[in-house]
Amino acid sequence: NHADFPSEIDQLLLSVAANHAATAFRTARADEAIRESERQLRKARDKLEIKVAERTAELQRSQAYLAEAQRLSHTGSFGWEVSSGQLYWSEETFRIFECARADEPTVEFVLQRTHPEDRARLQQTIDCAAQEGRNLDFEHRLLMPDGSVKHVHVVGHASEKDEAGRLEFVGAITDITERKHAEEVLRRSEAYLSEAQRLSHTGSWASDPAIRKHTYWSEEIFRITGFDPAAGPPGFEEFERCVHPDDLVRTKERFRTAIREKTEFDYGYRIVHPSGEVREIHVIGHPVLSPSGEVVEIVGTLMDVTERRRTEEILRRSETYLSEAQRLSHSGSWAMIPATGEITYWSEEAFRLQGFDPAARLPRFEELRRRFHPDDRVRATEQFTTAIREKRDFDVIYRIVHPGGEIREIQSIGHPVLNPSGDVVEFVGTVMDVTERRRAEEERQALAHANRITTMGQLTASIAHEVNQPIAAVVTNAQAALRWLNMQPPDPEEVRQALDRIVRNGRRAGDVIGRIRALVAKAPPRNDQLDLNEVMLDVIALTRSELRGSGTALQTQLADGLPLILGDRIQLQQVMLNLIFNAVEAMSEAQDGPRELLIRTDQDRPGGVLVAVQDSGPGLKPESIDRLFDAFYTTKPGGMGMGLSICRSIVEAHGGRMWATANVPQGAAFLFSLSCQRETSQ
Repeated sequence: NHADFPSEIDQLLLSVAANHAATAFRTARADEAIRESERQLRKARDKLEIKVAERTAELQRSQAYLAEAQRLSHTGSFGWEVSSGQLYWSEETFRIFECARADEPTVEFVLQRTHPEDRARLQQTIDCAAQEGRNLDFEHRLLMPDGSVKHVHVVGHASEKDEAGRLEFVGAITDITERKHAEEVLRRSEAYLSEAQRLSHTGSWASDPAIRKHTYWSEEIFRITGFDPAAGPPGFEEFERCVHPDDLVRTKERFRTAIREKTEFDYGYRIVHPSGEVREIHVIGHPVLSPSGEVVEIVGTLMDVTERRRTEEILRRSETYLSEAQRLSHSGSWAMIPATGEITYWSEEAFRLQGFDPAARLPRFEELRRRFHPDDRVRATEQFTTAIREKRDFDVIYRIVHPGGEIREIQSIGHPVLNPSGDVVEFVGTVMDVTERRRAEEERQALAHANRITTMGQLTASIAHEVNQPIAAVVTNAQAALRWLNMQPPDPEEVRQALDRIVRNGRRAGDVIGRIRALVAKAPPRNDQLDLNEVMLDVIALTRSELRGSGTALQTQLADGLPLILGDRIQLQQVMLNLIFNAVEAMSEAQDGPRELLIRTDQDRPGGVLVAVQDSGPGLKPESIDRLFDAFYTTKPGGMGMGLSICRSIVEAHGGRMWATANVPQGAAFLFSLSCQRETSQ
């Protein structure tokens, strides 16, 4: 039924309404889409902002880490646009160059801050990099405003910045001053170590037992063994070829044992140097273990002890010779700490001389003192303590009583050792058994005394004449005095003058007798200050009559201003008497020619006096000159041959020397020299 369908107007209205509805629906959907888009956009923006904030924080952290890393590593970064010359620096780069952040860095500033000695080289490097686009890698120095010097290492990478081909460098600069200082310290340390090893002939080494090869040798080991440093350390087999054949088996076994037992080793062996020389080697090794306890390496030292061994052998022989010399000479050496009385050293002979057992311990000084002879103990102890207190040398002679009761005379000479503050820390010295020497000295003195008595026998006529003259004068003057007294009236003045002459002549006779008594007396040697000219005049007075009787003309040349000498007057007079009588006897053998005797004194050298007795006799035979002073050698019939020997021993005991020579124009001359200062111990 068509009536149920809408009319055309209705259809039109429906169509319009539908269009409006569709439009409204589409508009509504569009608004909703816009709103949804806005929501999504806001959401995306929020996420982006979060990501940007997170990224920004990450970049800030990275920049902070980079800045801190650059500060800690003393490394700054830079950029350099070559065409504009503009530089970009990080904070650390500013700190390295020590300039303010506000200052704009330039190439000129870098060159200005560079050390003058490096400036030309840096300019050349910059120019080459700018022209050729070559990467940078160099070191140079900076001279800072305070005068200090920095060492820097610069690296840079060249790249093109844009399509125009503009060149840019990006790089880093590192302050390597501390590293350079450390390298210098290490270099010096290595140089010192190398020099120390060279001076001590000690090298260091390392070996790998697994591959049987030395992995490291210092320069000194190459020098010691003669291997070529350019070839590197040798293998075990190659090195073993230089070990002395007699030591090879033992050396290999000890090395293997140390590896097997994982222990240190310390032993010596010999090597044969390529030159053929045999050298003594001392090696010390230490195993290096892995965490599992296996030997992975052995390190150690090798020392050339050839010279030390030779020195030790020389020292051993020297000690043997010294010990034997001390035994033969009956002398020993010692050392003592005076503060405690502890004897720190005695040689074997020092033990024997003083009656102690060399195999026993060192005695203390108090134990030694108890061995002193009771009559010498106080005196010797006082001399020791005085030397310690006054910090001076001492020379003491004392008697020691051995356990068996034997008494020996000991001479001990000591010298103080002082510390920097001047305190005595030790005394060192020698002891000598002088028993036989003292006995010989006593026998020599007895022989000298006998010689003096014999000489006095030759002076009998002179003595009688010298004594008779003043006695006769005394008698004559006494008789004259009696006559003057018997006169009327007596003449007191003449009597007084006669009595004065009697006194003078009596004293003159007394002086002659005194000289004779002194010469024949058996007294211990003295050490007085003497005027040698006075000694000569006393002897001349005793021998004047003898000389006159033999027809000898005496001439004296006694120098003025001679220094005083230390000595024994009687002994020196004995020397002069012997020489004068020898000269008189020698001249008596000559039939013709004058008999002339010259006695002269002179200054021999600073502090020395010379005495010469020169005659005009027949002179000395050349073959006899070397033996004149030997005991029992004589050229006179019936002579004992002791006079000149005794004379020389007396002169030498005074620290002088005696000799003979031909006189000019003829005859013989006997001379001796004495020092004006002489140690009393002589």
